[in-house]
Amino acid sequence: MRIAFYKIMFICITSFLMNDVVAQTLESDLSRGSYLLLQKPFQIEAMGFPHRFDDQTNTTKKMQWDLETFKMSNYTSHLVSVWNLDWWPVGAGDLPWSKVEQADKEGFPIPLTATERSKFKNIVRVQWEDDNLHPALPEMVEIAERWFKDRLANADYKDIVLSIDLPPYGYSSDQLDDMLKALQPDLIMWNRYPQEWSQKLHLRQIEYGWYAMLVYNRDVAQGGNDRTGRKPVPHGAYTQAFRNGYADAMPHSRMYYNHFLNLLFGAKYLSTFLYTSWPVWNAEEHDINDRDPKLNPENAGLVSTLFNSKYPFQPTAEFYVQKEINRQVSNIGNALLRLQTSGIRFVRGSNIEAVVQKMPFAGGIYDWDYGERPDPLLTKVSVTRPGFNDTQDVWVGWFRPIHETIDGSGTKNENYFMVVNGCWDANDVSSEQVIKLEFDFGDDDTINSLLRISRLTGEIEIVPLINITENRYCLDLVLNGGSGDLFKYNNGISFLGIENNE
Repeated sequence: MRIAFYKIMFICITSFLMNDVVAQTLESDLSRGSYLLLQKPFQIEAMGFPHRFDDQTNTTKKMQWDLETFKMSNYTSHLVSVWNLDWWPVGAGDLPWSKVEQADKEGFPIPLTATERSKFKNIVRVQWEDDNLHPALPEMVEIAERWFKDRLANADYKDIVLSIDLPPYGYSSDQLDDMLKALQPDLIMWNRYPQEWSQKLHLRQIEYGWYAMLVYNRDVAQGGNDRTGRKPVPHGAYTQAFRNGYADAMPHSRMYYNHFLNLLFGAKYLSTFLYTSWPVWNAEEHDINDRDPKLNPENAGLVSTLFNSKYPFQPTAEFYVQKEINRQVSNIGNALLRLQTSGIRFVRGSNIEAVVQKMPFAGGIYDWDYGERPDPLLTKVSVTRPGFNDTQDVWVGWFRPIHETIDGSGTKNENYFMVVNGCWDANDVSSEQVIKLEFDFGDDDTINSLLRISRLTGEIEIVPLINITENRYCLDLVLNGGSGDLFKYNNGISFLGIENNE
């Protein structure tokens, strides 16, 4: 009897210690930011402004941020930005929210208001300064270093993500390394957008702006704060929901593309810019759906495409597209928090935006046939666009679990991969493409299907493959423009610990 009792005690203690070790290992082996984001739902944040400035009456009484509309938007939180929570409607602070903090003229952080302090339990992240925090400006870096050290030493911030918004250029790699080592941010945000304010500049914006910054920020984050790559820092992106004098809202397929390609490049935090329009832009005479040809493209004001710009600021068609994008990203986002980007390739389309493929991809390192891919089982990707002679780009991104214990399988070698349809077009033109994936499983005759986490339901699905010959299979994946699906091989190991639906 006594022996049996001690055996039971031994098993219980061993189980407890093993669970404790796993928890400690997971926390110690990841960057602070990666660990913190695991404790939260995938964040799709909205940066907006509470009011519209009316220069007829010189007041700010026209409220454009509506609490009930925001609740139905499928955003997880709202970004107060450089305003403060006192400006927002009553109840806004009871939702998850985030804050951009800045220094005053003396270099000290502008303190939170009494309202913000009372709602501090709902705060998700705090960003220090905007993208003016520049690695080449020692005085700014020094102030930021003091702020980060103070917040990291403060127990009130132990669960709060501390971030920066990295500027794109004007500093050396050494200056960047020094800043990241000094600040130790939890999250690196960046802002570049796929649609500019003139068609002439639009292609250049994608080529030299958005695509280039996807590559750059992924690489920076992969290096981690110690720049050794041992503990990658999560990176996040500001996504576009504004027009700056540009006559049209972004095509809906490009709205999807703006989100899902960020995810394929490993982004673990998304923040929409802008949810509501810039408050000082007097747009009362310009309904966003009027496409006013006289609108000055140099106008510094920023107008949200999610609401029309006339009081009472009703949601546009783009609002409901964004709402559905948010829902789909949420359905797969928690899985992506548990994965680390490990490789990217794309299949060049014969599309109208061929110029986009020159830079930053001219070196070929992202081409499908470049070098040794992270996953030798996926051997070929081909694309057709029904109803069109030309195709547009298709992307494949590979991921590995961020920690060997994360999927419950005890393996370090599970490959996950995401496929994104890079086709976009006008809203009344189909952007659907058929993407043929071909697999060669070699001597392994146990795999004949994939596991996919559904964007529509969040559940794990079995995706049957078509047998070509022996252990070679294919899948004709149909994706609408900008959309993406996340897979792994159905090899007996569950999808990040989630059981599939038979």
